[in-house]
Amino acid sequence: MRAFSDRFIALVCALGVLAAVVTAARAGPYEDGLLRFTADSFDDTIEGINAVATSGNPLAASVIGALQEGRLLFSADSKRVFIREAPSDRLIDAATGEPVAGSAPSDLAPVRLNNRLRRIIEAALGGLTLMAPDPGKRFEAAQAVLKSKDANALPALEQAIAKESDAQVKQALTEARAAVVLYLDNAPDADKIDAVAVIRQRGDQDALALLGGLPASASPAVKKAAAKTAVKKAVARKAVKKAVAKKAVKRTVAKKAVKKAAVKKAVAKRAPAKKAPAKKAPAKKPMKKAAAKKPAAKAKKPAAKPSSSSEESKPRHKPTETRTPCRSSKPCGRISATLCASLATIPVSRQL
Repeated sequence: MRAFSDRFIALVCALGVLAAVVTAARAGPYEDGLLRFTADSFDDTIEGINAVATSGNPLAASVIGALQEGRLLFSADSKRVFIREAPSDRLIDAATGEPVAGSAPSDLAPVRLNNRLRRIIEAALGGLTLMAPDPGKRFEAAQAVLKSKDANALPALEQAIAKESDAQVKQALTEARAAVVLYLDNAPDADKIDAVAVIRQRGDQDALALLGGLPASASPAVKKAAAKTAVKKAVARKAVKKAVAKKAVKRTVAKKAVKKAAVKKAVAKRAPAKKAPAKKAPAKKPMKKAAAKKPAAKAKKPAAKPSSSSEESKPRHKPTETRTPCRSSKPCGRISATLCASLATIPVSRQL
């Protein structure tokens, strides 16, 4: 009985080992990567992205793209991964690429992401499109790998560089490989210094960021090579900024001059036109006034003197009364006696 039980146990163990071997033979890097997504862990998701991206499966790009857009779902109970198509919301089995028949699992949930995972996804998508037929897509993929510096894209980069025929795309792929090598912990210093030289030729802001952001673990020789390049770029950048500032000042001065001239012109239009001063006529010489001729004085006719006989015989006024002679026997002494006697005979009106 004991021997039988030992044989039974051995048979069960053999069957278990055989099942494990068969499962391992059936499951590949792509299937292993999908299984990582069902763990609902950021670290496992990173492993799943790398495994799917390097698996070579034709569904890899669809899975990574769905993950980036939040359309990759998983079922923790059934250990399956699904792609939700937009806009129909139809579920596709990520393992087979076939639509899901029947009802979907009740515990479906989207695979969670963070900022680190988003950068890894961009690099993975870049690596997947490095071999795309369109040169423009290959160029964009190289730029994405350069910014992410993802070490998992290095094998795809080297393969793409070997097959690339477009000079511009090949240069972009070479620069992306240099960025990855520069940040590899186990890369030799000689390769990193060569990478610094490649990145230096790029000469843009991305290159300065790569050379200025080396990790603390970089060797002194690599840091020195990167620092020289950074200093040269900084000096050149200052010179460019100075030239740009001078041009800006000139433009500002020119704009002010134009504005000032426009203001003067507007003021001149609004102001009333000034009349030209009239020329003064030459002063006329004063003419000498002719001496006014005084009218000749009319000769006055001498008034006719009335004769004493006529006056006495023909008085102008009819006498009204006669003055009585002075009765005084003695002269008063006021007038002479002769005059006093003559006045007695003159009418009163003549006397007055």
